[in-house]
Amino acid sequence: MQYIGFALLKMPYMGVGRNLSYRKSFFLDKKGFNHLMPITGGDDDLFVNLYATKANTVVSLGPDTLIYSVPKKTWKSFFYQKVRHLSVGKRYRFKHKFVLGSFFLTWVLSWFLAIPLLILFVPQWVIGAVLLVRVIMFFITIRVVSKNLDQKFEVWPIVLLDFLYCIYYISTGLVAFFTRKVQWRN
Repeated sequence: MQYIGFALLKMPYMGVGRNLSYRKSFFLDKKGFNHLMPITGGDDDLFVNLYATKANTVVSLGPDTLIYSVPKKTWKSFFYQKVRHLSVGKRYRFKHKFVLGSFFLTWVLSWFLAIPLLILFVPQWVIGAVLLVRVIMFFITIRVVSKNLDQKFEVWPIVLLDFLYCIYYISTGLVAFFTRKVQWRN
């Protein structure tokens, strides 16, 4: 939802190869993935990050646009796959890193500032209001996406999963950030 949302806002920054298309002439004109050969994975992401603009990008949404892939079978293989995916972000253009970093920072702060703010005697209703606005916006986003893609999402676990995903994202992000050489693992 994040990278599609940014593309809809005219700021495409990444793509997933199995659900991505571009003209052969464009690909060949840019010398394909030649300059991305030394990088383990992420050629689709980086190709989009380098060459996608608001003028040459179109997003197509609907039930017939979904591409399903086989998930990893173990937590370990899933974790290494996500570290590999996140490690590519180090090579994004600065403006994309800045916007994504800002998005991530506000997301983390909305969850993890509640306790320090309570300690600093900020009224509980202020903290509750901030979290409530975020949760409502998140619910609306999930609802719109699920309707457009004709997918059913259970709404009740969304808040818990968003919090857990925040913790997961921090841990995999730190590993990806400090990993020098990413390798394919099974």
